[in-house]
Amino acid sequence: MHIPILLNTICDYLIERFYQADQPSWLVDCTLGGAGHTKAFLKKFTEDPRLQKHKVLALDQDPQVIQSAQENFEHEILDGKLELQCTKFSSLSDIAKGRLVLGVLADLGFSSDQIENPQRGFSFLREGPLDMRFNPTVGVSCEAFLKFVSEKKLVEIFSLYGEERFSKRIAANIINARSQGELKTTTQLANVILYSVPARFRYHKTHPATRCFQALRVYLNEELQELDQLLNNGILCLEEGGRVAVLSFHSLEDRMVKQTFKNPQLGLKVLTKKAIIASIDEINNNPRARSAKLRVAERQIKDIVPGGML
Repeated sequence: MHIPILLNTICDYLIERFYQADQPSWLVDCTLGGAGHTKAFLKKFTEDPRLQKHKVLALDQDPQVIQSAQENFEHEILDGKLELQCTKFSSLSDIAKGRLVLGVLADLGFSSDQIENPQRGFSFLREGPLDMRFNPTVGVSCEAFLKFVSEKKLVEIFSLYGEERFSKRIAANIINARSQGELKTTTQLANVILYSVPARFRYHKTHPATRCFQALRVYLNEELQELDQLLNNGILCLEEGGRVAVLSFHSLEDRMVKQTFKNPQLGLKVLTKKAIIASIDEINNNPRARSAKLRVAERQIKDIVPGGML
Protein backbone atom coordinates (compact mmCIF):
# COMPACT_ATOMS: atom_id res chain seq x y z
CA MET A 1 0.00 0.00 0.00
CA HIS A 2 1.34 3.40 -0.99
CA ILE A 3 1.53 5.94 1.85
CA PRO A 4 2.00 9.60 0.82
CA ILE A 5 4.84 11.37 2.62
CA LEU A 6 4.48 14.67 4.52
CA LEU A 7 0.87 14.76 3.34
CA ASN A 8 -0.53 17.31 5.80
CA THR A 9 2.45 19.64 5.47
CA ILE A 10 2.22 19.64 1.68
CA CYS A 11 -1.53 20.28 1.80
CA ASP A 12 -1.06 23.16 4.23
CA TYR A 13 1.50 24.88 2.02
CA LEU A 14 -0.26 24.39 -1.31
CA ILE A 15 -3.94 24.68 -0.41
CA GLU A 16 -3.54 27.95 1.53
CA ARG A 17 -3.18 30.03 -1.62
CA PHE A 18 -6.43 28.68 -3.09
CA TYR A 19 -8.54 30.21 -0.32
CA GLN A 20 -7.63 33.66 -1.65
CA ALA A 21 -8.40 32.93 -5.31
CA ASP A 22 -11.46 34.49 -6.94
CA GLN A 23 -11.22 32.48 -10.15
CA PRO A 24 -11.36 28.68 -10.54
CA SER A 25 -7.74 27.56 -10.41
CA TRP A 26 -5.65 24.42 -10.82
CA LEU A 27 -3.40 22.47 -8.50
CA VAL A 28 -1.00 20.30 -10.51
CA ASP A 29 0.25 16.99 -9.13
CA CYS A 30 3.20 16.32 -11.44
CA THR A 31 3.76 12.81 -10.12
CA LEU A 32 0.43 11.08 -9.54
CA GLY A 33 1.92 7.71 -8.53
CA GLY A 34 -0.17 6.07 -5.82
CA ALA A 35 -2.48 9.14 -5.88
CA GLY A 36 -2.20 9.81 -2.16
CA HIS A 37 -1.57 13.52 -2.56
CA THR A 38 -4.12 13.94 -5.35
CA LYS A 39 -6.75 12.20 -3.22
CA ALA A 40 -6.08 14.63 -0.36
CA PHE A 41 -6.26 17.65 -2.69
CA LEU A 42 -9.59 16.46 -4.10
CA LYS A 43 -10.95 15.92 -0.61
CA LYS A 44 -10.12 19.53 0.28
CA PHE A 45 -11.60 20.85 -2.97
CA THR A 46 -14.79 18.83 -2.48
CA GLU A 47 -15.56 19.21 1.21
CA ASP A 48 -14.69 22.88 1.81
CA PRO A 49 -17.28 25.21 0.19
CA ARG A 50 -14.61 27.90 -0.24
CA LEU A 51 -12.53 25.58 -2.41
CA GLN A 52 -15.15 23.79 -4.48
CA LYS A 53 -14.46 25.80 -7.64
CA HIS A 54 -10.87 24.57 -7.87
CA LYS A 55 -9.56 21.52 -9.76
CA VAL A 56 -6.66 19.07 -9.83
CA LEU A 57 -4.54 18.22 -12.85
CA ALA A 58 -2.55 15.02 -12.29
CA LEU A 59 0.31 13.88 -14.51
CA ASP A 60 2.23 10.63 -14.69
CA GLN A 61 4.29 9.00 -17.42
CA ASP A 62 3.36 5.50 -16.25
CA PRO A 63 0.32 4.24 -18.24
CA GLN A 64 -0.57 1.79 -15.47
CA VAL A 65 -0.79 4.63 -12.95
CA ILE A 66 -3.13 6.59 -15.21
CA GLN A 67 -5.31 3.55 -15.89
CA SER A 68 -5.64 2.83 -12.18
CA ALA A 69 -6.55 6.46 -11.44
CA GLN A 70 -9.18 6.47 -14.20
CA GLU A 71 -10.87 3.58 -12.43
CA ASN A 72 -10.46 4.89 -8.88
CA PHE A 73 -11.46 8.50 -9.59
CA GLU A 74 -14.17 7.97 -12.19
CA HIS A 75 -16.65 10.16 -10.30
CA GLU A 76 -14.22 13.06 -9.85
CA ILE A 77 -13.23 12.93 -13.52
CA LEU A 78 -16.86 12.99 -14.67
CA ASP A 79 -17.54 15.92 -12.34
CA GLY A 80 -14.66 17.87 -13.86
CA LYS A 81 -12.75 18.04 -10.58
CA LEU A 82 -9.84 15.95 -11.86
CA GLU A 83 -8.02 15.79 -15.17
CA LEU A 84 -5.43 13.09 -15.89
CA GLN A 85 -2.66 13.17 -18.46
CA CYS A 86 -0.14 10.44 -19.24
CA THR A 87 2.99 12.49 -19.80
CA LYS A 88 6.34 13.49 -18.34
CA PHE A 89 6.22 16.50 -16.04
CA SER A 90 8.80 18.27 -18.21
CA SER A 91 5.86 19.06 -20.51
CA LEU A 92 4.07 21.06 -17.80
CA SER A 93 4.71 24.43 -19.44
CA ASP A 94 2.75 23.29 -22.52
CA ILE A 95 0.00 21.47 -20.63
CA ALA A 96 -0.63 24.42 -18.32
CA LYS A 97 -1.22 26.96 -21.10
CA GLY A 98 -4.59 28.64 -20.68
CA ARG A 99 -4.98 27.51 -17.05
CA LEU A 100 -4.74 29.49 -13.83
CA VAL A 101 -2.21 27.44 -11.87
CA LEU A 102 -1.77 28.24 -8.18
CA GLY A 103 -0.05 25.08 -6.98
CA VAL A 104 2.48 22.56 -8.28
CA LEU A 105 3.66 19.42 -6.49
CA ALA A 106 6.48 17.16 -7.62
CA ASP A 107 7.00 14.06 -5.47
CA LEU A 108 10.23 12.64 -6.88
CA GLY A 109 9.90 9.27 -5.21
CA PHE A 110 8.14 6.37 -6.85
CA SER A 111 5.08 4.58 -5.56
CA SER A 112 5.03 1.43 -3.47
CA ASP A 113 2.92 -0.17 -6.21
CA GLN A 114 5.82 0.22 -8.65
CA ILE A 115 8.35 -1.11 -6.15
CA GLU A 116 6.24 -4.10 -5.13
CA ASN A 117 5.52 -5.22 -8.69
CA PRO A 118 8.52 -7.40 -9.63
CA GLN A 119 7.66 -7.10 -13.32
CA ARG A 120 8.65 -3.43 -13.27
CA GLY A 121 12.25 -4.20 -12.30
CA PHE A 122 12.66 -1.38 -9.78
CA SER A 123 13.45 -3.55 -6.77
CA PHE A 124 15.95 -6.32 -6.10
CA LEU A 125 13.89 -7.74 -3.22
CA ARG A 126 11.95 -9.99 -5.60
CA GLU A 127 13.15 -11.44 -8.88
CA GLY A 128 11.84 -9.78 -12.01
CA PRO A 129 12.96 -8.59 -15.43
CA LEU A 130 15.52 -5.79 -15.53
CA ASP A 131 13.31 -2.97 -16.80
CA MET A 132 13.29 0.10 -14.49
CA ARG A 133 11.37 2.36 -16.91
CA PHE A 134 8.50 4.46 -15.56
CA ASN A 135 6.86 4.04 -18.96
CA PRO A 136 7.65 0.51 -20.20
CA THR A 137 6.76 1.50 -23.78
CA VAL A 138 9.35 4.28 -24.04
CA GLY A 139 13.14 4.17 -24.12
CA VAL A 140 15.52 1.32 -23.36
CA SER A 141 15.12 -1.24 -20.58
CA CYS A 142 17.91 -1.72 -18.07
CA GLU A 143 18.60 -5.20 -19.42
CA ALA A 144 19.03 -3.86 -22.96
CA PHE A 145 21.15 -0.96 -21.73
CA LEU A 146 23.53 -3.23 -19.83
CA LYS A 147 24.17 -5.23 -23.01
CA PHE A 148 25.97 -2.36 -24.72
CA VAL A 149 27.04 0.19 -22.09
CA SER A 150 30.78 0.63 -21.55
CA GLU A 151 32.51 0.01 -18.25
CA LYS A 152 33.60 3.66 -18.17
CA LYS A 153 30.00 4.86 -18.58
CA LEU A 154 28.80 2.58 -15.79
CA VAL A 155 31.42 4.00 -13.43
CA GLU A 156 30.22 7.49 -14.33
CA ILE A 157 26.55 6.61 -13.75
CA PHE A 158 27.16 4.90 -10.41
CA SER A 159 29.42 7.71 -9.18
CA LEU A 160 27.26 10.62 -10.33
CA TYR A 161 23.72 9.36 -9.77
CA GLY A 162 24.33 6.90 -6.95
CA GLU A 163 27.38 8.39 -5.24
CA GLU A 164 28.65 4.81 -5.05
CA ARG A 165 32.14 4.49 -3.54
CA PHE A 166 32.81 1.10 -5.16
CA SER A 167 31.64 2.08 -8.63
CA LYS A 168 34.78 0.85 -10.45
CA ARG A 169 34.68 -2.62 -8.90
CA ILE A 170 30.96 -2.95 -9.49
CA ALA A 171 31.16 -1.78 -13.11
CA ALA A 172 33.98 -4.21 -13.89
CA ASN A 173 32.05 -7.15 -12.45
CA ILE A 174 28.89 -6.18 -14.33
CA ILE A 175 30.81 -6.22 -17.61
CA ASN A 176 32.22 -9.63 -16.70
CA ALA A 177 28.77 -11.00 -15.81
CA ARG A 178 27.42 -9.60 -19.08
CA SER A 179 29.96 -11.58 -21.07
CA GLN A 180 28.64 -14.73 -19.40
CA GLY A 181 24.99 -13.86 -20.09
CA GLU A 182 24.11 -13.53 -16.40
CA LEU A 183 22.28 -10.17 -16.35
CA LYS A 184 18.63 -10.78 -17.15
CA THR A 185 16.89 -10.30 -13.77
CA THR A 186 16.94 -7.89 -10.86
CA THR A 187 18.31 -10.46 -8.44
CA GLN A 188 21.12 -11.43 -10.81
CA LEU A 189 22.26 -7.81 -11.01
CA ALA A 190 21.86 -7.34 -7.25
CA ASN A 191 24.04 -10.38 -6.56
CA VAL A 192 26.78 -9.14 -8.88
CA ILE A 193 26.78 -5.85 -6.98
CA LEU A 194 26.65 -7.58 -3.59
CA TYR A 195 29.79 -9.60 -4.24
CA SER A 196 31.58 -6.63 -5.80
CA VAL A 197 31.83 -4.72 -2.53
CA PRO A 198 34.20 -5.72 0.30
CA ALA A 199 32.75 -8.38 2.60
CA ARG A 200 32.46 -6.05 5.58
CA PHE A 201 30.01 -3.84 3.62
CA ARG A 202 27.76 -6.60 2.30
CA TYR A 203 25.28 -7.07 5.11
CA HIS A 204 24.59 -3.61 6.48
CA LYS A 205 21.06 -2.28 6.95
CA THR A 206 21.07 -0.88 3.41
CA HIS A 207 21.63 -3.44 0.66
CA PRO A 208 24.79 -2.72 -1.38
CA ALA A 209 22.73 -2.69 -4.60
CA THR A 210 20.53 0.19 -3.44
CA ARG A 211 22.67 3.03 -4.79
CA CYS A 212 23.39 1.33 -8.12
CA PHE A 213 19.73 0.52 -8.74
CA GLN A 214 18.90 4.13 -7.95
CA ALA A 215 21.60 5.37 -10.31
CA LEU A 216 20.43 3.19 -13.20
CA ARG A 217 16.80 4.20 -12.67
CA VAL A 218 17.69 7.90 -12.57
CA TYR A 219 19.79 7.61 -15.71
CA LEU A 220 17.39 5.47 -17.75
CA ASN A 221 14.40 7.71 -16.98
CA GLU A 222 16.39 10.94 -17.39
CA GLU A 223 15.10 12.00 -13.99
CA LEU A 224 17.51 14.88 -13.39
CA GLN A 225 16.93 16.29 -16.87
CA GLU A 226 13.20 16.07 -16.24
CA LEU A 227 13.58 17.86 -12.92
CA ASP A 228 15.72 20.56 -14.52
CA GLN A 229 13.01 21.21 -17.12
CA LEU A 230 10.31 21.37 -14.46
CA LEU A 231 12.24 23.72 -12.19
CA ASN A 232 13.49 26.10 -14.87
CA ASN A 233 10.51 26.14 -17.21
CA GLY A 234 7.51 24.23 -15.89
CA ILE A 235 6.98 26.21 -12.71
CA LEU A 236 6.83 29.43 -14.72
CA CYS A 237 3.19 28.47 -15.34
CA LEU A 238 2.44 29.52 -11.76
CA GLU A 239 0.39 32.63 -11.23
CA GLU A 240 1.86 35.30 -8.99
CA GLY A 241 1.49 34.00 -5.43
CA GLY A 242 1.29 30.42 -6.65
CA ARG A 243 3.40 27.83 -4.86
CA VAL A 244 5.61 24.93 -5.86
CA ALA A 245 6.49 22.06 -3.51
CA VAL A 246 9.16 19.50 -4.36
CA LEU A 247 9.67 16.32 -2.35
CA SER A 248 13.10 14.84 -3.10
CA PHE A 249 14.77 11.63 -1.95
CA HIS A 250 18.47 11.94 -2.67
CA SER A 251 21.11 14.63 -2.41
CA LEU A 252 21.42 15.40 -6.13
CA GLU A 253 17.72 16.17 -6.41
CA ASP A 254 17.63 18.23 -3.24
CA ARG A 255 20.70 20.21 -4.31
CA MET A 256 19.08 21.03 -7.65
CA VAL A 257 15.87 22.18 -5.98
CA LYS A 258 17.68 24.28 -3.39
CA GLN A 259 19.87 26.02 -5.97
CA THR A 260 17.10 26.61 -8.49
CA PHE A 261 14.69 28.06 -5.94
CA LYS A 262 17.35 30.71 -5.26
CA ASN A 263 17.71 31.60 -8.96
CA PRO A 264 16.63 35.28 -9.23
CA GLN A 265 15.53 34.76 -12.84
CA LEU A 266 12.64 32.61 -11.63
CA GLY A 267 11.17 35.18 -9.24
CA LEU A 268 10.65 32.75 -6.37
CA LYS A 269 10.46 33.40 -2.65
CA VAL A 270 11.66 30.39 -0.66
CA LEU A 271 9.16 29.51 2.08
CA THR A 272 11.19 26.73 3.69
CA LYS A 273 14.43 28.10 5.15
CA LYS A 274 15.62 24.52 5.61
CA ALA A 275 14.29 21.39 3.98
CA ILE A 276 11.39 19.89 5.92
CA ILE A 277 11.86 16.27 6.93
CA ALA A 278 9.45 13.67 8.25
CA SER A 279 8.85 13.20 11.96
CA ILE A 280 10.09 10.15 13.84
CA ASP A 281 6.52 8.87 14.05
CA GLU A 282 6.02 9.17 10.30
CA ILE A 283 9.33 7.42 9.59
CA ASN A 284 8.37 4.58 11.94
CA ASN A 285 5.06 4.24 10.11
CA ASN A 286 6.61 4.64 6.66
CA PRO A 287 10.38 3.95 6.47
CA ARG A 288 10.54 5.41 2.93
CA ALA A 289 9.98 8.84 4.50
CA ARG A 290 13.42 8.73 6.12
CA SER A 291 15.23 10.23 3.14
CA ALA A 292 12.49 12.65 2.05
CA LYS A 293 13.15 16.39 1.96
CA LEU A 294 10.48 18.97 1.19
CA ARG A 295 11.17 22.46 -0.15
CA VAL A 296 8.48 25.02 -1.01
CA ALA A 297 8.66 28.34 -2.86
CA GLU A 298 6.18 31.02 -3.93
CA ARG A 299 6.09 32.80 -7.28
CA GLN A 300 6.60 36.53 -6.84
CA ILE A 301 6.84 37.64 -10.47
CA LYS A 302 4.55 36.27 -13.16
CA ASP A 303 6.01 37.26 -16.53
CA ILE A 304 9.61 36.08 -16.68
CA VAL A 305 11.07 34.58 -19.85
CA PRO A 306 11.84 30.85 -19.36
CA GLY A 307 15.42 29.66 -19.41
CA GLY A 308 16.89 30.18 -15.94
CA MET A 309 19.91 27.91 -15.63
CA LEU A 310 21.25 25.97 -12.69
